[in-house]
Amino acid sequence: MRIIILSDGKFGDRAVETIKDKFSDVSMVLVEPRDAREIIDEYEFPPGARERMQGADLIISYVTHPDINLELASIGKPLLIAIDLGRGLLQQARDANPDAFMPSTMCHLEPVTGIEAIDEFAGAFGLPKYEIALDPSGTRIASAATAVESPCGATRRSLPLLAGAPLTPETLNAFAINIAQECRESVAYMMAKSDGTERATLNHLAPLLEELKRLRPGLFEPGGTLHGYLADVKAKYEKQGTVDPARKILKR
Repeated sequence: MRIIILSDGKFGDRAVETIKDKFSDVSMVLVEPRDAREIIDEYEFPPGARERMQGADLIISYVTHPDINLELASIGKPLLIAIDLGRGLLQQARDANPDAFMPSTMCHLEPVTGIEAIDEFAGAFGLPKYEIALDPSGTRIASAATAVESPCGATRRSLPLLAGAPLTPETLNAFAINIAQECRESVAYMMAKSDGTERATLNHLAPLLEELKRLRPGLFEPGGTLHGYLADVKAKYEKQGTVDPARKILKR
């Protein structure tokens, strides 16, 4: 699959590096930053960029200007708008191109959009899926890998904190804190008046807790080492009003 990533320099800087591990034909197109308050009636992409995008199987946009994203939608290729610019913008994009999609965050993406190219991409990048192995005692993480990770690189940069670590709240807290520090979407969520770091943390932590619970259910039962931790995580995120896949995981 040929993927082209567009950025105005604010976001997407680590996406090419991360995505190339699973999709080799990935390239970046940089566009000039424009004030989001400016109305752009006609937009010209850099020379040759439109032709490159017309040959792509998937366009991923980290561009922050709404009008440029609408121009991208008009190209007619599957379009993944990687920054939450609002449901109104998404509807306008889909009116021009039914194969446009905008997740609330890229580590929220699941392969259920019905858009073939986006679902193929989401099978490798999006809401994390972990491959955890425990040591013979079942009290320590022997190895940690992912089948699905965030495209910003936060997942892979945080996994080393799990390998060899004990199954304790302290280990999970250290992992969650590192995800928040590595998250590249916080500023994007300031635009949407939401907290991207909190969502990124939940999107990473909930699937991890689900996998650990599958491997060692006793740790999450009353009296188990992680029973109180799971209850605290559920209580914290139940206060938020939006419905995310990660929150659904916590309810299982």
